[in-house]
Amino acid sequence: MALALADAVVEFLEVATHHILCCWKVYPVEIFERRSKYRTWAYISRHAGLNEYIAQQLLGLRGWIAEGILRRFSLLLKDESGFVWERIVFQMELPRPPSAVPPEELRGAFRGFLLQAWA
Repeated sequence: MALALADAVVEFLEVATHHILCCWKVYPVEIFERRSKYRTWAYISRHAGLNEYIAQQLLGLRGWIAEGILRRFSLLLKDESGFVWERIVFQMELPRPPSAVPPEELRGAFRGFLLQAWA
């Protein structure tokens, strides 16, 4: 059950990362398309290279999430010189045991983030 929770959190972080990159115009908005996620809309990249990079970076977090080690995830937005112009931090307060959270409640929390963050 811990891996199922970790997979759900990784999927959410991937959706949130794509959505943030689009809304903050880090990449041209033309490479993103609006998709239905968590009963709302999110912008997801159509660029294969970017999608693979994001997925690979987040996949490395899966084991740490499943073990309850990961406490926060930071998405840093930098300019060409490496200057960090924005830091988005996701705090991880995952339940023990992982089965304590019904999947629908988890999807509702993810939906709430997407609605609040870009309202």
